[in-house]
Amino acid sequence: MRLNFLIAMGVMFIITSCGVTEKEKQEYIKNSQAKRKNKTISGLKEKVKALKQARNEAIETAREFALENTKGLIESKLSYIRFNEPHIYQSKILNGKVMYYNIPIGEGSRKLEIKTIDGWGRYQTIMVWYPPNEKLPVIVAGTSKRNLSRFIPVKIVRERLYISKPAVEKAREKALEFAMNELPFLQDKPRTKNIVRFDDPTIATTNFDLDVKKTFYYQDLRHKEKEEFDRQKLLQASFIWDNEDKTEKIVVAGVWYERKDGKNKSTKGDNNATKDSDHYLSNWIPVKAQIYQATEINEYLVK
Repeated sequence: MRLNFLIAMGVMFIITSCGVTEKEKQEYIKNSQAKRKNKTISGLKEKVKALKQARNEAIETAREFALENTKGLIESKLSYIRFNEPHIYQSKILNGKVMYYNIPIGEGSRKLEIKTIDGWGRYQTIMVWYPPNEKLPVIVAGTSKRNLSRFIPVKIVRERLYISKPAVEKAREKALEFAMNELPFLQDKPRTKNIVRFDDPTIATTNFDLDVKKTFYYQDLRHKEKEEFDRQKLLQASFIWDNEDKTEKIVVAGVWYERKDGKNKSTKGDNNATKDSDHYLSNWIPVKAQIYQATEINEYLVK
């Protein structure tokens, strides 16, 4: 940093001593700032690219391991594994801590110190596929770094379904399926389609005009479930994705209700379930899928 500062000061001295005008100095400063900004942006892009590459490599390693070691699945379910991304779960097993002795100069005794080094942590990483109409998931268990680099698969688990999907994840899957069915023109927009398929949406409380009784999901409920749904005060939550250039919003709006047992209520004492609750959106039903201009969506958001 100090060397860069001295170089910059030297350049400024040369500029001022050579009769450069104020306009030329300002132009030079402006160009220098633009170069630094572009360099920073380029560095961030490289970092994002590296993270995506690590994720893709880990998924491909898990996929190959699953296809090689899974027995008894028919071809259609193997194809599901080939062409769909898994759900990924991680839990830390090593903190990446290093113990060393700090040996002082002169008087004093050495002291044991512990230092945590970023990137040295190790995580148990589990990748799970849920093939359609298959009772048991296909689970590849292994280890990796937090960013999924250096993923090493260890074993296939098929004995039991010990990982339950959170309610929000189930609702997101419903929203994705609903968007694909209700917005068929997404097939002609592969980039936007992949955003909906693979990017995390924003979940927002909204106030669209919705009629849940016209949906397939409502019609498919059992009689008692419909009666329970009809008695409740329905809440509204929407999954919202940005399109590629962020000029449009892909919206899947739906309704849900808080359970009477209070398990999905807020711990803060209000009447709304928090997004941290395990039961948040636990009975969410998609009702409407539509694309809006980015400038239009604000009037439907509940602040």
